[in-house]
Amino acid sequence: MKEHSNEIKNDAWFKSKKFVFFLIVIMVANLFGLFVSVGNIGGTLLIQNLPGQIAVACLQAVITAIITVFLLKAQTNEQTEAALKKERFAILFNKKSETYDSYLSDLVAVGNRGSITKEEFLKLVDDLNFKVGMYISEESNDAIAGQLEIIGSNRDTKTIKTCVYNIAQELKKDLQLG
Repeated sequence: MKEHSNEIKNDAWFKSKKFVFFLIVIMVANLFGLFVSVGNIGGTLLIQNLPGQIAVACLQAVITAIITVFLLKAQTNEQTEAALKKERFAILFNKKSETYDSYLSDLVAVGNRGSITKEEFLKLVDDLNFKVGMYISEESNDAIAGQLEIIGSNRDTKTIKTCVYNIAQELKKDLQLG
Protein backbone atom coordinates (compact mmCIF):
# COMPACT_ATOMS: atom_id res chain seq x y z
CA MET A 1 0.00 0.00 0.00
CA LYS A 2 2.86 2.39 0.83
CA GLU A 3 4.48 1.67 -2.52
CA HIS A 4 1.25 2.61 -4.28
CA SER A 5 0.99 5.98 -2.50
CA ASN A 6 4.66 6.66 -3.29
CA GLU A 7 3.95 5.88 -6.94
CA ILE A 8 1.09 8.37 -6.91
CA LYS A 9 3.27 11.06 -5.33
CA ASN A 10 6.08 10.36 -7.79
CA ASP A 11 3.61 10.44 -10.66
CA ALA A 12 2.23 13.82 -9.51
CA TRP A 13 5.79 15.16 -9.17
CA PHE A 14 6.66 13.88 -12.63
CA LYS A 15 3.54 15.42 -14.13
CA SER A 16 4.29 18.81 -12.54
CA LYS A 17 7.87 18.65 -13.89
CA LYS A 18 6.47 17.65 -17.25
CA PHE A 19 4.13 20.66 -17.15
CA VAL A 20 6.99 23.05 -16.30
CA PHE A 21 9.08 21.64 -19.14
CA PHE A 22 6.10 22.00 -21.48
CA LEU A 23 5.64 25.61 -20.35
CA ILE A 24 9.30 26.43 -20.98
CA VAL A 25 9.16 24.89 -24.46
CA ILE A 26 6.09 26.99 -25.30
CA MET A 27 7.78 30.15 -24.00
CA VAL A 28 10.94 29.54 -26.04
CA ALA A 29 8.89 28.78 -29.16
CA ASN A 30 6.84 31.94 -28.68
CA LEU A 31 9.95 34.05 -28.09
CA PHE A 32 11.54 32.69 -31.22
CA GLY A 33 8.35 33.27 -33.21
CA LEU A 34 8.03 36.80 -31.91
CA PHE A 35 11.63 37.68 -32.71
CA VAL A 36 11.37 36.27 -36.19
CA SER A 37 8.07 37.98 -36.95
CA VAL A 38 9.16 41.37 -35.52
CA GLY A 39 12.50 41.14 -37.31
CA ASN A 40 10.76 40.40 -40.59
CA ILE A 41 8.15 43.13 -40.22
CA GLY A 42 10.46 45.90 -39.07
CA GLY A 43 13.33 44.85 -41.24
CA THR A 44 15.72 44.61 -38.28
CA LEU A 45 15.66 43.54 -34.68
CA LEU A 46 16.26 46.61 -32.49
CA ILE A 47 17.91 46.29 -29.09
CA GLN A 48 15.77 49.13 -27.64
CA ASN A 49 12.58 47.06 -28.15
CA LEU A 50 14.03 43.83 -26.76
CA PRO A 51 12.73 44.08 -23.13
CA GLY A 52 9.21 44.89 -24.32
CA GLN A 53 9.32 42.08 -26.85
CA ILE A 54 10.49 39.60 -24.19
CA ALA A 55 7.71 40.71 -21.82
CA VAL A 56 5.06 40.33 -24.54
CA ALA A 57 6.44 36.93 -25.52
CA CYS A 58 6.41 35.74 -21.90
CA LEU A 59 2.85 36.96 -21.44
CA GLN A 60 1.86 35.23 -24.66
CA ALA A 61 3.49 32.00 -23.47
CA VAL A 62 1.72 32.13 -20.10
CA ILE A 63 -1.65 32.76 -21.73
CA THR A 64 -1.03 29.93 -24.20
CA ALA A 65 -0.08 27.58 -21.36
CA ILE A 66 -3.17 28.49 -19.32
CA ILE A 67 -5.46 27.93 -22.28
CA THR A 68 -3.74 24.62 -23.01
CA VAL A 69 -4.19 23.45 -19.41
CA PHE A 70 -7.90 24.29 -19.47
CA LEU A 71 -8.38 22.49 -22.78
CA LEU A 72 -6.52 19.40 -21.58
CA LYS A 73 -8.52 19.28 -18.36
CA ALA A 74 -11.78 19.54 -20.29
CA GLN A 75 -10.69 16.80 -22.68
CA THR A 76 -9.62 14.57 -19.79
CA ASN A 77 -12.96 15.10 -18.04
CA GLU A 78 -14.87 14.20 -21.21
CA GLN A 79 -12.78 11.07 -21.70
CA THR A 80 -13.26 10.06 -18.05
CA GLU A 81 -17.03 10.56 -18.26
CA ALA A 82 -17.18 8.55 -21.49
CA ALA A 83 -15.16 5.73 -19.91
CA LEU A 84 -17.41 5.69 -16.83
CA LYS A 85 -20.52 5.64 -18.98
CA LYS A 86 -19.11 2.76 -21.02
CA GLU A 87 -18.21 0.86 -17.84
CA ARG A 88 -21.69 1.37 -16.36
CA PHE A 89 -23.24 0.13 -19.62
CA ALA A 90 -21.01 -2.97 -19.57
CA ILE A 91 -21.94 -3.74 -15.96
CA LEU A 92 -25.64 -3.27 -16.70
CA PHE A 93 -25.41 -5.41 -19.82
CA ASN A 94 -23.69 -8.22 -17.88
CA LYS A 95 -26.29 -8.13 -15.11
CA LYS A 96 -29.09 -8.02 -17.66
CA SER A 97 -27.58 -10.99 -19.52
CA GLU A 98 -27.26 -13.03 -16.31
CA THR A 99 -30.86 -12.30 -15.36
CA TYR A 100 -32.16 -13.18 -18.82
CA ASP A 101 -30.04 -16.34 -18.90
CA SER A 102 -31.46 -17.50 -15.56
CA TYR A 103 -35.00 -16.80 -16.74
CA LEU A 104 -34.40 -18.60 -20.02
CA SER A 105 -33.04 -21.66 -18.17
CA ASP A 106 -36.33 -21.98 -16.32
CA LEU A 107 -38.26 -21.47 -19.56
CA VAL A 108 -36.20 -24.02 -21.49
CA ALA A 109 -36.89 -26.63 -18.80
CA VAL A 110 -40.62 -26.03 -19.32
CA GLY A 111 -40.20 -26.08 -23.11
CA ASN A 112 -38.22 -29.33 -23.07
CA ARG A 113 -40.92 -31.04 -21.00
CA GLY A 114 -43.71 -29.46 -23.02
CA SER A 115 -45.74 -28.85 -19.87
CA ILE A 116 -45.81 -26.48 -16.93
CA THR A 117 -46.90 -26.80 -13.32
CA LYS A 118 -48.81 -24.10 -11.48
CA GLU A 119 -45.75 -23.40 -9.28
CA GLU A 120 -43.46 -23.05 -12.31
CA PHE A 121 -45.94 -20.73 -13.98
CA LEU A 122 -46.21 -18.51 -10.89
CA LYS A 123 -42.41 -18.45 -10.54
CA LEU A 124 -42.02 -17.42 -14.19
CA VAL A 125 -44.59 -14.63 -13.75
CA ASP A 126 -42.92 -13.41 -10.52
CA ASP A 127 -39.47 -13.51 -12.13
CA LEU A 128 -40.80 -11.56 -15.10
CA ASN A 129 -42.31 -8.92 -12.84
CA PHE A 130 -39.52 -8.58 -10.29
CA LYS A 131 -36.25 -9.73 -11.88
CA VAL A 132 -36.49 -9.43 -15.64
CA GLY A 133 -38.86 -6.48 -15.31
CA MET A 134 -36.09 -4.31 -13.87
CA TYR A 135 -34.20 -4.42 -17.15
CA ILE A 136 -36.69 -5.09 -19.90
CA SER A 137 -38.58 -2.55 -21.99
CA GLU A 138 -42.31 -2.18 -21.42
CA GLU A 139 -43.04 -3.41 -24.93
CA SER A 140 -41.00 -6.59 -24.44
CA ASN A 141 -42.49 -7.12 -20.99
CA ASP A 142 -46.01 -7.01 -22.44
CA ALA A 143 -45.05 -9.41 -25.25
CA ILE A 144 -43.51 -11.90 -22.81
CA ALA A 145 -46.49 -11.63 -20.44
CA GLY A 146 -48.77 -12.46 -23.37
CA GLN A 147 -46.69 -15.54 -24.22
CA LEU A 148 -46.72 -16.62 -20.55
CA GLU A 149 -50.51 -16.37 -20.51
CA ILE A 150 -50.64 -18.70 -23.50
CA ILE A 151 -48.24 -21.13 -21.79
CA GLY A 152 -50.29 -21.04 -18.56
CA SER A 153 -53.58 -21.72 -20.29
CA ASN A 154 -52.39 -24.26 -22.84
CA ARG A 155 -51.45 -27.92 -22.52
CA ASP A 156 -50.30 -28.42 -26.12
CA THR A 157 -46.57 -29.25 -26.19
CA LYS A 158 -45.97 -27.60 -29.56
CA THR A 159 -47.69 -24.37 -28.47
CA ILE A 160 -45.66 -24.24 -25.24
CA LYS A 161 -42.39 -24.76 -27.13
CA THR A 162 -43.37 -22.04 -29.63
CA CYS A 163 -44.12 -19.62 -26.81
CA VAL A 164 -40.78 -20.40 -25.10
CA TYR A 165 -39.05 -19.73 -28.41
CA ASN A 166 -40.95 -16.44 -28.82
CA ILE A 167 -39.97 -15.34 -25.30
CA ALA A 168 -36.33 -16.16 -26.02
CA GLN A 169 -36.49 -14.10 -29.20
CA GLU A 170 -38.07 -11.19 -27.31
CA LEU A 171 -35.29 -11.25 -24.70
CA LYS A 172 -32.71 -11.44 -27.47
CA LYS A 173 -34.31 -8.44 -29.16
CA ASP A 174 -34.32 -6.52 -25.87
CA LEU A 175 -30.59 -7.22 -25.48
CA GLN A 176 -30.21 -5.85 -29.03
CA LEU A 177 -28.51 -9.00 -30.25
CA GLY A 178 -30.52 -9.24 -33.40
